[in-house]
Amino acid sequence: MNDRIDLAIIVYSCYKNKDMWAAFSFFYRRYYSKSTCKLILATDKYEEGNYAFDDVVELDSSWAEMIKASIERAGTGYVMLFMDDYLLTDYIDEDKLSEALADMECYKAQNIRLLETNVSKMEPFALNSKYMRLIPGSSYCLSTQAGIWDSSFLLRYLKDGMTAWEFERLYSMKCKDEPILLLESRAYRFPYMEAVRKGEWLNQGVKHCKKNGYWIDFSARRRMSIVKEVTAKTKGLLIKLFPELVQVVQNKLLYKS
Repeated sequence: MNDRIDLAIIVYSCYKNKDMWAAFSFFYRRYYSKSTCKLILATDKYEEGNYAFDDVVELDSSWAEMIKASIERAGTGYVMLFMDDYLLTDYIDEDKLSEALADMECYKAQNIRLLETNVSKMEPFALNSKYMRLIPGSSYCLSTQAGIWDSSFLLRYLKDGMTAWEFERLYSMKCKDEPILLLESRAYRFPYMEAVRKGEWLNQGVKHCKKNGYWIDFSARRRMSIVKEVTAKTKGLLIKLFPELVQVVQNKLLYKS
């Protein structure tokens, strides 16, 4: 086996979502069979099965505490944060991940986002044209979607009791004056899709599974109705069109203090 790269993928989940462990593992093995990353499942309760995970952190606590425990278990300098419904859609180029890790170390970046979001303010990164620099304090400049994080930054920044949504919505605005470097890659996009939303299979997830020969147990999780999916996509469009306004309103409603 090749030496492992200094990166762990942490999959945040819970026991009630255990049906997604098999789905995640199926596509991980298909598209990242030669992975040298550590793959860690973070869950409140675990049940043995034929899964791709290298290790399991079993902890019934907040998102932040589970992520920090997983980072400490991994012992790697960098981590990627995943949800259990993020399914790979194409083969992973680990050389590209290694390049991103080298760039993070070179520029002392806290995060390199490996997807295009179009919801955060950004500007060209003067030191490397492969990247855009996300403006700290702008909407969703901190994101739990596919990207590489400096482990030491997350261990310092994540507060006990913090949820993923607080990290993205509230702390994206609070980090305005923090001396941090957040980048978005223009050269490499990590190939995955969100297959489930609000506990139900999205149409794109169902199609992806069918195309790849993965059988879905709809008795464990039903398919989202067309009406619900259109509503969800409309909300997503509003966030893309008015990210700052949406985030301010969400923060006022959810975090009145």
